[in-house]
Amino acid sequence: ARFPRLFSYEDLHRQVVAGKDRLLGVCDITCDADGSVPTRQFTSIEQPFYIFNALTEQTHTSLDEPGILFHAVDHLPSELPREASEHFGNCLLKFIPYLVASHAPAALGEGDTCLFPPPIRGAVIAEGGKLTPRYAYIAHLRKGSAASNIAKSPSSALHPHGVLKTEAAVVELKGHLFDSALFNKVCDLVEAEHGSIDINKITIGGSVDDASFVSMVLGAQNKSTLNGLIAQIRSMSANANVLMRLADGSDTLVQETQLAHPPWVATHKLLILGSGFVSGPT
Repeated sequence: ARFPRLFSYEDLHRQVVAGKDRLLGVCDITCDADGSVPTRQFTSIEQPFYIFNALTEQTHTSLDEPGILFHAVDHLPSELPREASEHFGNCLLKFIPYLVASHAPAALGEGDTCLFPPPIRGAVIAEGGKLTPRYAYIAHLRKGSAASNIAKSPSSALHPHGVLKTEAAVVELKGHLFDSALFNKVCDLVEAEHGSIDINKITIGGSVDDASFVSMVLGAQNKSTLNGLIAQIRSMSANANVLMRLADGSDTLVQETQLAHPPWVATHKLLILGSGFVSGPT
């Protein structure tokens, strides 16, 4: 066979005869007859299990028979609970008109994707062949990853300041970063931990009442140090009443707003086709 066998019928038989059969059940998602595991028959959603007796090599639909429980529904990937389908479909429908009516921009900042609702606009990674400002950190992470994979010699893997930067995360801060001296404190903290900061974007508030914003790539020598820096920055931000967001989506600076019907879609009609019931008519 051109695929690895986890165990065979002979293995099961030998373990049963020796009194060492501790295997209770098998869930075969590959559904290959006598493939990686000795599956002898396929099952259905209505009757997903059968018992395989390794001594007699017989199968039984009754779960009271002695043997090993097998689960082998060959069309399992196509089974999606109707409730989940309805929920996700209805959540998606309200964004479809925006996607249909928009035009792919020829260059970054052009087109009408700026009119998307926040959940969709925030998911636009690239426009006109370039990364959007929200995802500009990807280029920095790529550079950091490439630098760490260059020749193993210490001199080539070092950051210009002599720091071996192997872990990174994008941190965004919004609030009174300078009036509260938070940004200075963050820089001092990172310097003390021999980390690094690369600024993606910084916006200074126009008045004492306006919030400032900074997106930065936070680098550290290892994951533990990076997590420690993030935890301390999070605590400092909370004390300064500043909002903090990680690029992995575990935090957010944007509050969802009530969606207004896009004014430019009056002449567009949309037909949604699918392999089954997705959502109710709208």
